[in-house]
Amino acid sequence: MIRLDCPANLGHSCFAEPGNIVTESGAATRGWFDWFSPNSRIWMETFQQGAVYSPNGMTLQFDRGTVWERTDDPEHAAIAYCARRYRSYDPSSQTYLGRDGLQHPCP
Repeated sequence: MIRLDCPANLGHSCFAEPGNIVTESGAATRGWFDWFSPNSRIWMETFQQGAVYSPNGMTLQFDRGTVWERTDDPEHAAIAYCARRYRSYDPSSQTYLGRDGLQHPCP
């Protein structure tokens, strides 16, 4: 879906070319780059709000004030992977409950 026209009374910008966005927790949502400022704004359908993102893509500030900050720390990336991969993952002990009933380390 591409929407190029934007009536002034809608209170939000026009967006074009939808794409998939995956949050750090692994939740997927549809997103659009803002039509008028594609280098700094996006719209995230699941959250029903727009956001401004930093040039390096590491910080995202939503219109309602929530701020997401990504990290390049490999340990945090590994923990996020395990949390997405195993529903029983416990970040404090960095283990998950396997099908064999035993705790296994991850990462």
